[in-house]
Amino acid sequence: MKSFFLKDSVLKIISFVIAILLWFYVIIVVDPSVNISVEDIPIRFSNRTMLEERELTVVGVDAEFLELEIKGSRKKIANIDNENVYATVDLSNITEKGQFSLPVSVSIPYEYEEITDKWPYNVNIVIDEVVTIEKEISLRTEGKVEEGYTPGKAKLLYDRVELTGASSVVESIAEVEVTLNYNDSSDEINVNEPLYFKDTKGKIISLDNSLYNDVKMSFKSVPINCPVLRVKTVPVKLDFADDEKQYRASVTPVNVTFFADAKIAGEIEEIATEPIVIDPNSEKQDLDVHLIVPEGVEMSDGNVVKVHVERRY
Repeated sequence: MKSFFLKDSVLKIISFVIAILLWFYVIIVVDPSVNISVEDIPIRFSNRTMLEERELTVVGVDAEFLELEIKGSRKKIANIDNENVYATVDLSNITEKGQFSLPVSVSIPYEYEEITDKWPYNVNIVIDEVVTIEKEISLRTEGKVEEGYTPGKAKLLYDRVELTGASSVVESIAEVEVTLNYNDSSDEINVNEPLYFKDTKGKIISLDNSLYNDVKMSFKSVPINCPVLRVKTVPVKLDFADDEKQYRASVTPVNVTFFADAKIAGEIEEIATEPIVIDPNSEKQDLDVHLIVPEGVEMSDGNVVKVHVERRY
């Protein structure tokens, strides 16, 4: 009885060994066909340069990835994945803008028996013409300068920029703008700030929007210079062409406010009028008199004051 069970165990072991050997034979020697699926294969476009030479560009595509079913030798296709399978759409035959359905060709670096299925077979794309337009750059300011100062007129090194891209994309840009932040400055401001787009509704398009990759700018930022001027108020000094002791005079306003570079402003303690010429035959006169405005000074309310003159007796 014991001999019977011993023989049975030996037969089981022998059967198991034979099964393993047969499995190795089938896998290694026979190498049967298997099916595998490969997903998320990026769809690439070939001959983009030819398209660009025709002043055309791709603006829309209905599929960006390919799915593939492959049947072939287990050994030969075991290492196939979405990094070594290439899906390509050829753009060389497109000569005008419009919508097109183009086949997707597949390249695999290993031998295989057949591609049993793929999705999509064709890719629908939209082609648009490339245009270049020139846009004026608008300046927007924010913040304020230090108290007691005022910003002068800001100047952009360039006031226009060229935009190049698909016509439908470029036309969606209503305005190109740059922002100058005063940042509580008391000195001249010199900065280089990025340009950004505004849409047709006047909304700022965020700089991380893909639109900034789709549209090429002749430059992406612009240097800005803005003087920051000291605000100062000083009295008006009347200057008479004749002997002023003969007259009583009053001026409106008594004090005037001006803007100037801090150094210039520090040297000015009064603003004089041009010599006041009085009609000797008049007892009273009301005159508009110009101020002598020093170089580098900008008056807050103009450079004319009103002077009332009466002759003394």
